[in-house]
Amino acid sequence: GGLIGGIKSMVGAFDDLDEAAQAAGVGAVALSEMRTAARLSGVDAEKLDGALTKLNVKLADAAGGSKDAVAAFNAIGVSFKDAQGNVRGTEEVLRDVADKFATYRDGAEKSALAVELFGRAGAKLVPLLNQGADGLRQFSGLTDETVQQAARLQAEFDKLSTHAERLKNSFAGAVIPAINQTIDVMERMDWKSFVGAFALGPLAII
Repeated sequence: GGLIGGIKSMVGAFDDLDEAAQAAGVGAVALSEMRTAARLSGVDAEKLDGALTKLNVKLADAAGGSKDAVAAFNAIGVSFKDAQGNVRGTEEVLRDVADKFATYRDGAEKSALAVELFGRAGAKLVPLLNQGADGLRQFSGLTDETVQQAARLQAEFDKLSTHAERLKNSFAGAVIPAINQTIDVMERMDWKSFVGAFALGPLAII
């Protein structure tokens, strides 16, 4: 039971990682490695995930024509579109942003720019960004194969849980009416006569 519980907890964590990666617009392995790099820079996973999601939204806004979003990317000199006019990937843009940040002097303007691109968590992200693109990811031991297998196992756990729920409901449907019927019978019984007969039984034998 402990082993199964531990496996389910681990698989659930990978499933959560995958969902967070989708929200941030990056791969699960990339997010895991970014979290490792962020942790070494004193940034927790929650702040990193929030910042990446904000950057992803900012990219979508810029692609949609938002003047403020376009101005934010222009201010740092990073393009949000590729040569074909398509919106660039979040991680690709992040790498260019980090390389730019690594060349800037620390100060209020740098922090303000980070907040503009990454939301309120942006200021906390500056130490990580200061390392440039090469410092954004640190090996975490996670692979794409592990994530895929974890997703498959989570789906099987979900199926088992659904089957167990159906079995429980079917069992309840059979047992509960029988219990209610038993209670009805007991409520209709003449308990005084029953107790009296039970008490006289030994005397009758004597």
